[in-house]
Amino acid sequence: MTDMGQLQLLYNSTATTNEQMMNYYLGLSGDVLKLKDLLYSYCCIPEAFPRVLNDGAIKKTAAAVAAASTSSSDIWSSIQKIYDYVTTNIKYAKDIEMPYISTYWYVTYEGREYVTRFYDEVKTVQNYIQTPELTLNIKQGDCDDQAILAYAMIKYYMKYVYGTEYLLYLASIEFSSGYCHSAVILPVQGGEICIIDPAGNYLTKSGGVIASKAALPELQTYSNYWLHDAGSITYMVLYKVNVIDGSYTVFANGTISQVAAAFT
Repeated sequence: MTDMGQLQLLYNSTATTNEQMMNYYLGLSGDVLKLKDLLYSYCCIPEAFPRVLNDGAIKKTAAAVAAASTSSSDIWSSIQKIYDYVTTNIKYAKDIEMPYISTYWYVTYEGREYVTRFYDEVKTVQNYIQTPELTLNIKQGDCDDQAILAYAMIKYYMKYVYGTEYLLYLASIEFSSGYCHSAVILPVQGGEICIIDPAGNYLTKSGGVIASKAALPELQTYSNYWLHDAGSITYMVLYKVNVIDGSYTVFANGTISQVAAAFT
């Protein structure tokens, strides 16, 4: 074989090895990003919705909805009974520490992205988003878990007991103290809302009975309710979750005034 032929074989062998190595690192980068998404689905909202608020997950609340003594004909009474069931049976408990991957660096080569390192290594956060079934089984959970359970039970009641699925939002709330919270908001015609917050022991009522009230003053009342413990509400995001697959859209976000305006 000529020297030129030997050089060509060496070139082809090196090119093949380089391509194999690049494919390997591309696959490894993909695995890292899949792990990142998986960890976020266990410790972050809204990333957790497809895991905890799909149709299979809400169907597992059927026994709890029945135990709450809901009525197929009285939706308001049934929602109050679901709220009462959660507050009575689910104890507030802080979450465990969960690892997550934050911002990462990558390089682009021939149009493909390769992860090189994490911006600040693997971090932990004291937050674990439970499925409704797990919350019911262990009878405890924090505000996220209780709000998700209430959302799932109300959705199950609407779809499979009452027969009509009305709008419902899961709210992520930030306070001036830095505290974060979750609750459920039911919109009603005429720009009114009903706030359903089992972990915070708050339910929109009139004369001791569940009710709906004009959005802005009710959100202000809700903010004042938290003032001593968490400060005032500074920011809210309202998610509309499709409980078929857990996909979601943002209905409204911003200050109390901006969120209230979305209901008018």
